[in-house]
Amino acid sequence: EIRTAASAHLSAWVQHPSTGRHAREYLNELVRVCRSDTEADQQTVRNIVQLQPLKLKVQQRKLFLEQITTLVRNNPLYPSIALKHFVQVQLNPASQPSGATTAAAAAATSSSSGAAVDQAHLQLLGIIYAAIPPEADPPLQLARIFQEIATSSEHRETMPRLLDALLRTLSGRLDVPTFCRALMLDRDEML
Repeated sequence: EIRTAASAHLSAWVQHPSTGRHAREYLNELVRVCRSDTEADQQTVRNIVQLQPLKLKVQQRKLFLEQITTLVRNNPLYPSIALKHFVQVQLNPASQPSGATTAAAAAATSSSSGAAVDQAHLQLLGIIYAAIPPEADPPLQLARIFQEIATSSEHRETMPRLLDALLRTLSGRLDVPTFCRALMLDRDEML
């Protein structure tokens, strides 16, 4: 419970000059010990993933990406938590905490239909996807997330643009036939 509570405040601590070094050390320790399937550890992972890497300085961003890469390898449940967060950021950038979209907005480009696609977050998603160990079946993990999101009518219009951008971002890393077959599976078969 302490890890979960403290991880919720990491974003502010990492960016503050007087607590930044200690917060980065704490983040490193959290990643090292966060390995279980408990709800508390899963919430800790959610808190770490929501750290807003685009607001961090370049060196801090590199550290964050290294930590996330390590974290998604700690437990088979963690990659889907990280992927789901970054996919949802793409679908609903307004859900980011205040100020988080400033850097993202600068990195966003418009697609042919006029909706913004956040290239910076797509690149982060690509890094996280690449960090998923093959035994965790990355295409299946991604397909589960898209199936879950597809059940909500809220994002049906933006999903095709995101899928297109994601396929371009993950070009060469995503096994597209496996991903497409996984998308067609019944959700019960995927679990």
